[in-house]
Amino acid sequence: MISCGIVFQLTKVVSDLLFDKTPVKSTLSSGGSVSAHGELFYTTFKSVIDNYLLTEAQTAVPVLVSFAGSEQNVVGAILTGLLDVVAQKASLRHV
Repeated sequence: MISCGIVFQLTKVVSDLLFDKTPVKSTLSSGGSVSAHGELFYTTFKSVIDNYLLTEAQTAVPVLVSFAGSEQNVVGAILTGLLDVVAQKASLRHV
């Protein structure tokens, strides 16, 4: 079992990556669209990140909420993604 301190540190690292605003230029599209690094990171690893955040929800959600003041859209998108996963996986719903 992972200690609570390590879970918090890992969650903080993941959160810092999710909220990274460093611009990244896409070479896949002809227009060369620019996205934030955090957005690209979340889009690429969404299922892994969502599963981790749900597994460690007791630690992860407060860390995410701490960003809500400055990053409402990103926090909202992540929390919506988590709710979608819970809605899709019967094993995560408590009746």
